[in-house]
Amino acid sequence: MLPPMARALLLFLLALLPRLLFWQATEDRELAWSLCFVGDAPVWQAQAGALAASESSRDENLSRELSLPLRPPAMTWVVSALWDGRADGAWKVRVVFALLGALVAPLLYLLARKRLGERAALLAGVLGALATNLILLSSGPHSEILYLVLLLATLFDQERLREAPTSVAALRWGALHALLCLVRVEHLLTFAALAALLVIARAPRWKTSLGLASAALLVVLLPYQLHALEATRRYQDDGGPALPRNAGRPPQFLDWQPDALARLEATPRCARAATLAFLDATMRTRGARRVTAADFDVLRQAYGALPEPLPTPFVALYGGLNFFLANSKEADGGFSNEALHRPPPLEGGDALYPPGLRDVLPKEGELNLGYPPHLHALRHGYALGFAELTGNPGDALARCGKKLLHAAEGAGGGLGAAGLPVGLGGVRRSVDLATPQQLAGRCASAAWIALGLLGLWRVRRTPSTWPWLAIVATKLAVVLAFFGYARHGALLQPFLILGVAALAAPWFQRDAVRRRVRWAGATLALGMLAYDAQRTLRGAELALDGQRVSAESAAEDRGHRARQLEVSR
Repeated sequence: MLPPMARALLLFLLALLPRLLFWQATEDRELAWSLCFVGDAPVWQAQAGALAASESSRDENLSRELSLPLRPPAMTWVVSALWDGRADGAWKVRVVFALLGALVAPLLYLLARKRLGERAALLAGVLGALATNLILLSSGPHSEILYLVLLLATLFDQERLREAPTSVAALRWGALHALLCLVRVEHLLTFAALAALLVIARAPRWKTSLGLASAALLVVLLPYQLHALEATRRYQDDGGPALPRNAGRPPQFLDWQPDALARLEATPRCARAATLAFLDATMRTRGARRVTAADFDVLRQAYGALPEPLPTPFVALYGGLNFFLANSKEADGGFSNEALHRPPPLEGGDALYPPGLRDVLPKEGELNLGYPPHLHALRHGYALGFAELTGNPGDALARCGKKLLHAAEGAGGGLGAAGLPVGLGGVRRSVDLATPQQLAGRCASAAWIALGLLGLWRVRRTPSTWPWLAIVATKLAVVLAFFGYARHGALLQPFLILGVAALAAPWFQRDAVRRRVRWAGATLALGMLAYDAQRTLRGAELALDGQRVSAESAAEDRGHRARQLEVSR
């Protein structure tokens, strides 16, 4: 009988093979990501390329992405350390993230051994190795797989702190959770839930453990948090174009009164030039000869908002903005930034404003902090999001239902690099992974989720499995609060796999069943690998919206809009 670590190594290899075969099977193999899941990968590529070339200032949007802590920093650090964004180095990213994804299977096995028994743990490992949506998560530079590996790693110390705590385990546990917050800020909710479990379980020395863990978390987060605060202040004071020397002086400008110039100087630098140009042109259109501080109310009449200071970030600035966008009616349960581009009120009619104003407003997909509605959404996103939810509760409830449906599609799926038995492809929503929409695919996902939840319910009274339930609950809360991504649903799949293994555990007590399952599991794994290997050798075809994808056209798709993806078996 093989020792546990040898079995864990075999599971790692079993998981790595289908990931490599998936990568090589289709025409998008030269990219750093699969067209089945583009996600935010183009963002990481652009940032890595800019950092490698020190040319971030050439593109305003990219310069802002790198100057402001809009997103958590970990993926930028990891991808830029691996890659310079050039096509000839994309293979390194694919290999590293495939290796990361292959770690999920042995981690599931090692986590489940003590709680569910050896046979059930092996089942969890095999399913973790072959689950199609976990293969998709590791098909390129995606934060989800980095997050998932780190999250599973914390659960070993979670159990140590519950049973036999040590100072080293508490410090390591807190530091890992800090790293997770640098990958995904909303992990703070999961950390709070897992910390609460130690209290509820009356773990030995739980006060000391939580004190040390919290200290480690703060120590690891503090340097970047200070950087984020300073970067935000610096961008607010120095970001954006400088005012011309003759700002507010005729004849190029109207006669700006001292109180108006003082109000302009108090405007955040990132919005100052745009405020000057808009207000001067608008007052000129209205026949005014001078601009006073009272005229700044024209900005509110035009846009429904005034330029305000940037919000204070906790690691990243995007939280409130994403909450607003995710709960807007335009999002309809998935990702959309259309709410940023709602027509401004322009009180009094277009004739009171500069001609062609609507033609120069920010275009779709652009975040312009010189445009008051965008700055307002960044600063007051949570208030705006709650207003969307309470303004029409019925529609908000329907959108929450769609979010859960999208997440459920990601939590299910098939097995192997081909997604058997339902296949790959389907609808790929904006910056999300592709999920089958046919009845067979939905039924397979529903069965997977039902078995997983049933198994988790079965072990609900076992304290060692409470962290699995807490993670599922907090991830569902994030889905409901923010975007309804299938990729976030896929983060639940390892814990549903543990639930399936828990459901099967009692059957493995029978000798006859144990022997049959052993052969059935080996046959399944080898059969999947054989099928995936022959599929890779003959090549699988990709089609987007009915158009076959070539190596050249694959690079043109950036995943920004919903597409119908077809993948041959």
